[in-house]
Amino acid sequence: MATTVKHNDPKQLFHSPVTGEFNCGEHAPHRKTDTWWRDCWRKVTARDHAGWPVDELGPIACEVCRSIAKRAAENAATDGGAAR
Repeated sequence: MATTVKHNDPKQLFHSPVTGEFNCGEHAPHRKTDTWWRDCWRKVTARDHAGWPVDELGPIACEVCRSIAKRAAENAATDGGAAR
């Protein structure tokens, strides 16, 4: 049985060597767009993970998801956890 690849899979990471960004499938540009091709986006491979300096830069993760989580944590700390 064939499986379909979800282009917006949040578990799959993508990297643009042009911009230096790492994003998940949900936040990376859509394939077949000018931004995807211009910025040379590609999937992050096991080889990329193996060669990544985790001690210096932390694990490879989606920058947008990381920013959203950081902002939510900051808001929870300043608001006492109250929803906006």
